[in-house]
Amino acid sequence: MNLLGIIAAKLFDSLFRLIGTKPKSIYSQTIIPKHLMANN
Repeated sequence: MNLLGIIAAKLFDSLFRLIGTKPKSIYSQTIIPKHLMANN
């Protein structure tokens, strides 16, 4: 995964937190592979 994708995921995470939605179920399947999720 490229750095841009990781940065985008961080932005989506912050955005969904503001909205009050659980973001992990969304971008764990689309943007970030699960092995990268574990590193965070």
